[in-house]
Amino acid sequence: MPIQSKVFRISAILLFLMLCGGLYSFGISPLLILDDDPNLSELTQVKKHQNILEFIQAGTAGPLGRPISLFSFALQADSYPNATSFKYINIAIHLLIAGLIYNLLMMIGRLLKYPLRTVFLVSFICTAIWTLSPIQVSTVLYVIQRMAQLSILFIVFGLLFYLKGRELLIQEKYLQGYLVASVGLVISGLLAIFSKENGVLILLYLWVVEATVLSNLPKPRYWLYWKAVFIYAPLLIIASYFALTFHPERDYSYRLFTFSERLLTESRILLNYIGNIFIPGYFMKFNLFQDDYVVSKDLFTPISTLFSVITIITSFFVAIIFRKKAPILAFGILWFFAGHALESTFLPLVLYFEHRNYLALLGPVVGVVLGMLALLQSEKLTPLIRKAMLGFSIGWVALILSATLLEISLWRDPFLQAVHWAEEKPLSRYAQSHVSTMYLYMKQPEKSIERYKHMVDVFPKDVAPYIFWIDVACEYPEIEPPDFNLVYQRLNNPPDNDGAVTGVQNLLDTYVSGKCQRFSPEIMTNILSLLWNNPQMKNNRGVISMWYANWEAFQGHYVSALQKIEEALKHNVPKKDIAKLQKLGWIMEMGAFEEALKYIKQLRLEFSMIQNRIHQEHLDRLENIAITKLEKSTP
Repeated sequence: MPIQSKVFRISAILLFLMLCGGLYSFGISPLLILDDDPNLSELTQVKKHQNILEFIQAGTAGPLGRPISLFSFALQADSYPNATSFKYINIAIHLLIAGLIYNLLMMIGRLLKYPLRTVFLVSFICTAIWTLSPIQVSTVLYVIQRMAQLSILFIVFGLLFYLKGRELLIQEKYLQGYLVASVGLVISGLLAIFSKENGVLILLYLWVVEATVLSNLPKPRYWLYWKAVFIYAPLLIIASYFALTFHPERDYSYRLFTFSERLLTESRILLNYIGNIFIPGYFMKFNLFQDDYVVSKDLFTPISTLFSVITIITSFFVAIIFRKKAPILAFGILWFFAGHALESTFLPLVLYFEHRNYLALLGPVVGVVLGMLALLQSEKLTPLIRKAMLGFSIGWVALILSATLLEISLWRDPFLQAVHWAEEKPLSRYAQSHVSTMYLYMKQPEKSIERYKHMVDVFPKDVAPYIFWIDVACEYPEIEPPDFNLVYQRLNNPPDNDGAVTGVQNLLDTYVSGKCQRFSPEIMTNILSLLWNNPQMKNNRGVISMWYANWEAFQGHYVSALQKIEEALKHNVPKKDIAKLQKLGWIMEMGAFEEALKYIKQLRLEFSMIQNRIHQEHLDRLENIAITKLEKSTP
């Protein structure tokens, strides 16, 4: 049979991956959208000065900076801001992961000594569904989600090393087995974590594999010690870290939902994810903007919360209890939960994101595919029922493929995509703001303002639409600005959300670049002052203080600028080293050269080794200027 041929199997998977690459390439557009540009804008400096190290160390997307992911972007700096080549690399990474997942499933099948035909069919079908699932499209074609991709890439590499080591241990090659499993897990795990922090989930994925499908394999010598050191001890350390650092009241103070509301809501969202995986678009439309998702206030509001919580808890305990008797069922359930253990539980992140299913969906897919194959092979089925089930399976695959093609085609046209998302999500702040930005890109300011006016009507307490509206009116004289007195009134009591802060940053950039000659600088000062003095903006106080300091410095008010930047540095403002260099520059502008020399000395002590290396030339130059100025002023 052809399946017995290794050449046939390799050719089949390679041909499939090539076809997938061709399909995904239809969704490529040259535009960066949403978080792409804020995270990649510094590539301009990499392109000019080839300072890759500075770009990598300046990462603020996560607590570890995600240097591996940033390094991959830095290697493509010459392509910025055209997104085309970035998306081709994302597609290539997706196909590489798909190939590794195929090998992962083949290795598990080989360890379990299943018939080769069954192993190949299951591995190929599951890989095909994983690769072409419509819920994957946004992760692949959204440039910045390469961070999630790279983390998963190294997780799968780590699992492959682990399985190879497990295979060697079964063969009683203890030294080789433990060495391959240990070194592969550690290196891959670190690479995954420094690509994106949820790379730590490699430990949970590994535990799931071992506790379910491999639970009946013979345990080699020293196996319990190895698991204690490489699985349980790291998991205990991570759990202890979160237990010590997690403070619900503080961490959720800037969210519009509480910790308990998030947990309840996520139970519904997890079931929505499962529904979207198997019935694409029926339970939730595929969309990057889900900020309008209804929050669960308690178990009965909405009532679906109670059903979801019961389903999640029951599924988890059934999987744990029957993990040895029904390992495939347990694997499907626990793998999915493992993939959501961080981003869909206690961390104060946004509620809903499709990319959280990138690897997690593999578990349910494996469970369903194996279950369907078992049913089709059952002798109890009549030929008619078997044909009906086979037809249903083919129809379901066709549904998956058509939904994926629709999503890919939508990504090809970012403007049409933005309009489509906004129409689907009239109550989403982010969807409306995004389509407004796209209208401006298409030189249609009137339609952009229509969206902002819609947001004003729908979100009467939100000041962000007004600030964006002013920003548009700055550059387009034909646009009538909002009532500034009403804007100031809203600024006195706005909700603490990122939209207002982003709007102020954009407006500030417009003023500083000289594109807002139409309105008095006093308007910018009033907006910043009201936000800065508003106690409800305390969670964004560091960023607001930073913008306020920049504005004061732009106007030559250096004493006030220094006061504001000190306030910014007291808070968790991103890129503190850059803020400190700005402070140094303003001290120099004031002519306080002795103070500048003291501050340069202080910075060299405060900066890390990498920061000192990056900023050494700049600090040396300012130091020489300060010394020269002091020498000239000395009689």
